[in-house]
Amino acid sequence: MPRHSVPGLDWDTKRKTASFDFRSSDGKRHRIADVPCESHADACQKLKTLRAEREPKEEQKPETVTFGQYCAEHWDRSISAGWANSTKHRSNSAYDRLILPFFKDKTLVSIKKPVLSDFALDLKQEVKGVHKALAPPTINFCLRLVRIVLHHAREREIISHVPKFPFLAETPLALEASLAEEANFVDAFTNFTAYKAHLQASPHSGVTDEQARVYFAWFRASRPIFTVALETGLSLSDLLSLKWSSVDLGAGVITITRRKTRRLVYIPISTACRQAFAELKARTLRSPVWCFTQQDGSRFSEQTFRKHFATAKAISGLSGRRFRVHDLRHTTASKLVSEDVPLQLVQGVLGHASIATTMRYARPDMEAKKSIATALDRRRKKASQAVDSNDDDSVQLEPFGQDLDISK
Repeated sequence: MPRHSVPGLDWDTKRKTASFDFRSSDGKRHRIADVPCESHADACQKLKTLRAEREPKEEQKPETVTFGQYCAEHWDRSISAGWANSTKHRSNSAYDRLILPFFKDKTLVSIKKPVLSDFALDLKQEVKGVHKALAPPTINFCLRLVRIVLHHAREREIISHVPKFPFLAETPLALEASLAEEANFVDAFTNFTAYKAHLQASPHSGVTDEQARVYFAWFRASRPIFTVALETGLSLSDLLSLKWSSVDLGAGVITITRRKTRRLVYIPISTACRQAFAELKARTLRSPVWCFTQQDGSRFSEQTFRKHFATAKAISGLSGRRFRVHDLRHTTASKLVSEDVPLQLVQGVLGHASIATTMRYARPDMEAKKSIATALDRRRKKASQAVDSNDDDSVQLEPFGQDLDISK
């Protein structure tokens, strides 16, 4: 056979181009013309590569697909693609550190309830150098991520069903502020005496009165953002990114698309919230775009927010218990529920995708719970009055059997 006569290859020595015409094993014909090649040997190698590329790949049987293989293909591309950055960051961390080491080499069809129970048991125990003994909320979070993967695989018919998951019982945390705690928290921003005492008890114990007043002015200037947080229930990311274009003081409503859920929410502006916005608008140095800025006109940062939150928490006496930035949002939800606002409306204001989340957030305070006893007492009183009324109108009957002569 001549040097240039290779089945499926037409080599043009002058132009140094090759045309390929061949069939793969599944019968499909492939034609590719005028491919630049350095030599005839290079053209032969490219033909060999093209043949290999176009050969139908043998699909992996579903029962042999491992958890690690499936996630390598789908985790970033479709499973976590639409998640918010904060959710994605937390999920990726749990996936890399806790989930993948346990499930990587397990086939998807082998992941049943006993395997999931073993996984939960492993997380409950400390593994030196890997992770400490984890609490039920963290373990349940990992289990939910595994369930998302399995549902994803079931939709693609890799597995036929998703097993029941052994979620652990969680103790709900009631971390929202009471009415008194909320009032003390807000008042902390106007209490210079308490602020100075807080400074003197900290590493800044050597500050002068004049310096303390300068620091306090910066601290006091952050009061509006915390007022808006407590009055709207906005998350920290939504709060810091709030723009004036989203605030309609005339209509009395804030319109914003939540960064986490991408849901459009409408939040009524309360009197306290309106006063906070008015204070912000009255400032000389303020941004035409962002609602919340610092005294120098720069955008309010998360670091500054958390610093002032910790200071207000210490001054108001909340340092003695767990109270996080996110609990400002919980406090708003509980206030609304305690004032008999329907859960559906609370869900709409907070922008929750599920009302189950709203129910977990929103707990009525003790005053609202006392109204249950009052309602029951009121109901019993009405029932008692109804019985008394019936007694007045009833016919007096002789005892049963009194008119019978049993001597016969």
